[in-house]
Amino acid sequence: MKTKHINWQYIALGAVLMIGGAIFGIGMWFNSIKYCYGSAFCTYFKNLEWESLCAGLFGLAGGLAVIAVSKEQIKAQVDVSAKQIATMNVHKADELCRPLEFTNSTLIQAQHKLRGIQSGLQKAIIIDPRIPIAHPLMGTWLRVLKKGREDFAQEMEHIAKLLEAHGATNLNYQTFQNASAAIGQAKSLKSWPTGFDIERLRTETQKFIQTIEIASENCRKAQASLDKQISETRRRYIEGQ
Repeated sequence: MKTKHINWQYIALGAVLMIGGAIFGIGMWFNSIKYCYGSAFCTYFKNLEWESLCAGLFGLAGGLAVIAVSKEQIKAQVDVSAKQIATMNVHKADELCRPLEFTNSTLIQAQHKLRGIQSGLQKAIIIDPRIPIAHPLMGTWLRVLKKGREDFAQEMEHIAKLLEAHGATNLNYQTFQNASAAIGQAKSLKSWPTGFDIERLRTETQKFIQTIEIASENCRKAQASLDKQISETRRRYIEGQ
């Protein structure tokens, strides 16, 4: 719960006004008395220059009022400046995080795509090895492989373009290294040989699945590092105000 700050100038102002008002009232009352009949207290107040004293007190009250109002104005200006700085920090954090979040989204999409490719390959690889090479299922297998390689290369190309655009200036070292490792898996793929049998096809498919698993894990690590970088960036500019 936020506590309200008490401005001591207002307290002092109230006290001075009360004292000044009391002196003014007492002075006016004693001033209306013609004879004191030997009362020292009465004589003291009749001889007291209460007008000057009240003028001084009310002048002091005016000064305190000016100080109090000025302090409130300064505080209001400080609050406005703080809000402006907070807004600027939010905009700065958004500006810095925008390419990071876009890269993060691409990494998430790549992992989803790689899981789909891997699932298709795992379904294809369970085909009975006794099926002849001319069987229609073999054509399906080859199409799955071809499409998987194309999709894999495309996803890694997207990541490569982001690294080229933002890697040196925006991404941290761990994100850059893991994303680069994922791209390297795509570059390591060789062209499919022709004329191989089912066992060779199965072996190559298994290697491709392993390659996808490694690339997917690299993307996951890059995303985790990027999540941390985004969180730290926002904390530095927003939560640390």
